[in-house]
Amino acid sequence: MGLFGRLLKPRESELLQRVRAGAKAGDVVAQRGLGAMYIEGNLLPQNYPVAAAWYAMAAAQDDEKALYVLGEMYIQGLGVIHDEGQAEELLTCAAEKGYVPAEVSLAGLLDRQRRHAEANAWWECAAKAGHVAAAYNVGCSFNEGVGAEHDPARALFWFTRAAELGHADAQFNLAKRLATGEGIDKDEIAAHAWLTVSLGQRDDADTVRLRAAVERRLAPEQIARANELAATLKQPTA
Repeated sequence: MGLFGRLLKPRESELLQRVRAGAKAGDVVAQRGLGAMYIEGNLLPQNYPVAAAWYAMAAAQDDEKALYVLGEMYIQGLGVIHDEGQAEELLTCAAEKGYVPAEVSLAGLLDRQRRHAEANAWWECAAKAGHVAAAYNVGCSFNEGVGAEHDPARALFWFTRAAELGHADAQFNLAKRLATGEGIDKDEIAAHAWLTVSLGQRDDADTVRLRAAVERRLAPEQIARANELAATLKQPTA
């Protein structure tokens, strides 16, 4: 690294010139790209205020990705003042366009403000688009009756969906219900399988104990079937 930063390679310099030219000409993708360069600090010195300015130009053109990034910058106070009201406005614009990362970020912001019903509505939008953490959060909302009415059936639906998408906590939650028959037909082979899949992602004492308890009630051939099922469950469904 030299006194003024590393020297750009010819191709990098050419790329930077093209992006700058496009950004100045009003190309929204180039504006976002230039903003990202200033955030990452690779081809350009890291400069959050300048990055925010370029993202603001792209956001002014109603670009959902720019709206989302700028909203996140307002949440974090990155290059701009911390302003949750401004962040909510930007994220809402992006979320209403169906941009899933904005839906999730907006839900998190609303949840931290204890606006649970609004948060759950956006989490459900993201969950329907296949966002794994959002699916788990919706399950929790219906399970706990926070932001939604207590609805065990809907909670189970979303826990199952999150489990299928690879969420370890949801897999454990689903396995507990399968092991006890809580709101679902009891199936200890499936419970053992989901616990095995969950343990493949984390070393959790509660999961280890529950699988051991289930395993003690299974015959060797049932354990073999559970292991076969676990192998098929390791690939999240789309």
